[in-house]
Amino acid sequence: MSYKWEVKSSFERLRRRALPASVAATALLVASCTGGSEAGPAATTGPNYHPTGQIVVLSGRFQVNVTALDTATDRERQVVLPFARGTYTDGWPGPDGRFYAMPLSFGQQSQSQLFLLGPRVRPQKIGPPVSGVTGFQVTAGKALTWGCPGDMQLLDLAAPTQWTTIGNACAASLSPDGKQVAYMSHGGLFVMDLPDGTPREVLRLRDVPELHQQHVAPQSLDAVTWGAPGIAVAAGDASKTAIVVWREHGEPAVDPLGTAQFGRMLWQPGGRLLAFLEFLPGGEVFTFDPDTGTERQVGISRDSDQMSWAPDGKVLAVARSLNVVALIDPEGRQMGTLTSSGVPLLWMR
Repeated sequence: MSYKWEVKSSFERLRRRALPASVAATALLVASCTGGSEAGPAATTGPNYHPTGQIVVLSGRFQVNVTALDTATDRERQVVLPFARGTYTDGWPGPDGRFYAMPLSFGQQSQSQLFLLGPRVRPQKIGPPVSGVTGFQVTAGKALTWGCPGDMQLLDLAAPTQWTTIGNACAASLSPDGKQVAYMSHGGLFVMDLPDGTPREVLRLRDVPELHQQHVAPQSLDAVTWGAPGIAVAAGDASKTAIVVWREHGEPAVDPLGTAQFGRMLWQPGGRLLAFLEFLPGGEVFTFDPDTGTERQVGISRDSDQMSWAPDGKVLAVARSLNVVALIDPEGRQMGTLTSSGVPLLWMR
């Protein structure tokens, strides 16, 4: 079964239109019929897509339980967690079927530890603890943390002995090759060569005409993600929001979101689409193509700020219900489902 969702030019949208009630009801009905509290049969897949790899799943009251879901067999294995308090908000692929995680205890004086985790293996500490962390990333042999307010700190995974302070920002992202870092500061987007280059401002939100036209405040919402197509940042305030994509060549691309409040943004592996999830007014998943300015609603999600692209970029894993992860392609078609105990955090090969 497949679903078709609305496609529209982001530059024409002034405010979010709700899904037709019949479409939303149909999607929820499918979710309730394909999942359950017990382990289900093998995954139902479309004729042209067969999932492989592992999905890291968060579950439990405060999403403190972590499992690894084998997408080929639809079976979960428990991930051995460290004796460290904190919330698991992100994960990044690591070696040998493991992943990098950092349980976060928010506060400037709190200490956070980077770990390599996996099913049925003991947690491995990576580097020393670091303080004041609100977000982290691991890419191309480097680990980056940031705090709000706080420092950006860098760790070389080849010799993880010391975190080095490289600047100050509430949101940051490593380039795909790990050679640069992008961060927001005082309404400006800066790019810096690592480890100790000179920051250069590449974008100032107040200079983006589309933000003024859509009455979006030129303020950072402390979300930055860097992919091959460009650097996506979140802008606005409590009344209106937008996504702005800076590109090395060409004008910034803007997707005005109206009054919607959005969360996670993820670039498509090997592609040009930016996926994002709006958790207010209610669990909708979209893609944005900065080259064409086209936004497409591809699905809905239960009350969760988590989703993940497949490593090949062909489908998104989205929590359709408490026990069902839907696999949705960029056209909005459901290519299969998986039975899980929670919501998808990370999809690894």
